[in-house]
Amino acid sequence: MKKLKQYINWLLSILTLLKIYVLRPKNIKIAKFKISLNSKIKFDSKSNININNIKLVNSTLIIRNSTINIEDLKIENCFILIENSTITILSKSEINGYTFSLQNSFFISQAHLNMTKSYAHHALLKCENGNINFGENVNIHACIAIRDGNLNIGNNVFINHDTELRSEKAISIGNNVLISTDCIIYDTNTHSTNYLDRQQELIDGYPNGTFQNPSIRSRVSKKEISIGNDVWIGKKAAILKGAIIEDQAIVALGTVITGRVPKQSIAVGNPATIKANINI
Repeated sequence: MKKLKQYINWLLSILTLLKIYVLRPKNIKIAKFKISLNSKIKFDSKSNININNIKLVNSTLIIRNSTINIEDLKIENCFILIENSTITILSKSEINGYTFSLQNSFFISQAHLNMTKSYAHHALLKCENGNINFGENVNIHACIAIRDGNLNIGNNVFINHDTELRSEKAISIGNNVLISTDCIIYDTNTHSTNYLDRQQELIDGYPNGTFQNPSIRSRVSKKEISIGNDVWIGKKAAILKGAIIEDQAIVALGTVITGRVPKQSIAVGNPATIKANINI
């Protein structure tokens, strides 16, 4: 009887999967369903999907041009591709995805996420024409906004709440890094230094759902940020465009970094000064 029940569940899984993948419905609600057969689920063509109480194992999930609301979702060891979509992951969800790709999409998480064995807790991830790469054991409580930029985070990294990372160029964070609360890490000025450009942004309706036009954006100064291994960044620190923080350095509370912090040193103040070398 137990084997018969397993066979029926397996058959229902296949039939439901075929319906999802072949028909690609535009407006559906999925609930109380388990797939663990190396399956492939694809949502596209402007789908509007609500998913509740689903488990997906060793499978592929592709979401394109869609709006997806997910609650109580369990994904393990899957390939996840999100393109041109708005994804909201609500409570009781867990994603353990060894390959996670987010492209041209708005991704909101209020759940437990694992991207290459990494975690995002109540974090906001927004990526437009950019790339986000996490290593292993990355714990994120922060807001991440990528636009035409790249964010690369190594292994064993903790970024605390109310910290914001914004990239329009490139931000690189090494291994074993601690970043405290209320920090900002910006590789861009975000606005032009020309007051006429800023006037035009306001005339165009900024910030009410508008973006800088390409001409103005081209005049916004940007420069890569590099944060090395074993770095500790204290509360309310500002890491601005062009900053280079070398291995094993410490950035003290409220410090503003615009240049280089040498290896095994402590940076303090605004503007930052190097106060001491660290005795290892």
